[in-house]
Amino acid sequence: MKSVLHIINSLEVGGAETFLSRLILNDKSNKHIVVCLIKNNSKLYKILKKNNILIYNLNFNNVFNSIYFSLKLLKIIYQINPDLIQTWLYHSDLIGGVIGKVFFRKKIIWSIRTSLENSEDYKLTTRLICKLNSKLSHWIPSSIIFCSNRIFHEHINIGFKKEISSVIQNGVDMNVFFRKQLNERDYLKKYFPNNVTRFAIIANFVPQKDHFSLIRAIERLSKKQYKFKVLLIGRMENDFNFNYKFLLDYIHESKVHNLVDFYGFSSDIPNILRNIDFLILSSKSEGFPNVLIEAMASGVPCISTNVGDAAEIVGLSGWICPPQNHIALSNCIEKALKVDSYEYDALSRKCVERVKNNYDIKKMVKKYSDIY
Repeated sequence: MKSVLHIINSLEVGGAETFLSRLILNDKSNKHIVVCLIKNNSKLYKILKKNNILIYNLNFNNVFNSIYFSLKLLKIIYQINPDLIQTWLYHSDLIGGVIGKVFFRKKIIWSIRTSLENSEDYKLTTRLICKLNSKLSHWIPSSIIFCSNRIFHEHINIGFKKEISSVIQNGVDMNVFFRKQLNERDYLKKYFPNNVTRFAIIANFVPQKDHFSLIRAIERLSKKQYKFKVLLIGRMENDFNFNYKFLLDYIHESKVHNLVDFYGFSSDIPNILRNIDFLILSSKSEGFPNVLIEAMASGVPCISTNVGDAAEIVGLSGWICPPQNHIALSNCIEKALKVDSYEYDALSRKCVERVKNNYDIKKMVKKYSDIY
């Protein structure tokens, strides 16, 4: 058994954070401890604490207290003395990697999960840290794990060390998401009229998710006689306010407000997925979109832009279109609308089998354990 100290920006609900939680909860052969650079009290934090995972919150929130909290991190690593340090996302890779390597000569594993598609949307500091990490990758980490093939190639092309790099795609617990039987769909009844096809997009209101292309696709379909509605699920407060309000105005200008509805943030994605017909991913950049394998594990066919490893994930069980192309996206949605019940059942079975064969959580945990 190895003791693995994970250093991550926070445990607020997101792709990397959700994946780390799944890894920890499903790996019974190693001991896991978590250090969050930013203090939080999220659902993931509470789940890990409930499962007796030791978590430290540093509140590392600005450059003025960076020395103090770096010393706190030093003390934690010294006290725990882990066998390995695994860091998640660029900032933690840099901070945790340097401290772990310089002061303790520990084996460092970097976890990189950010696509460089449309990197101009990222903050300047994030772009600079990525560039710095490409240089440090030849000295600090013993291993670099990428969550998708596309992210792997993007980072190797800008100088990350190839010889120590590998790809481990995300996994999902089939028992959590699998729809064992058709339910009555009461969970989302108030959002959908009777006899409409139910679509949903599960994405926070940030530019990367490109909700605007989706609304333009819906506007194009609104001129036809299809019965459908799209539920928009994602965080709408704090840093996401501007994009959400702009989107709301755009929806009313496009006169499609009767075809969309806002759900807000949900911490119960399995129940959401059990009560929709199709999932839409309209992003202009992704790494490995967890929501696709979650939907497919639930038997929900997906319509996705060709970002990250989306095309590889979906295969022939759904539809793929170019990013930032609302006409192509509307064409894919229209194809889904034309699917009859027999075709839908066949697609649903394909989705479940594809996830079971390629993205089962047990296979993913085994790959991480081998690296440890």
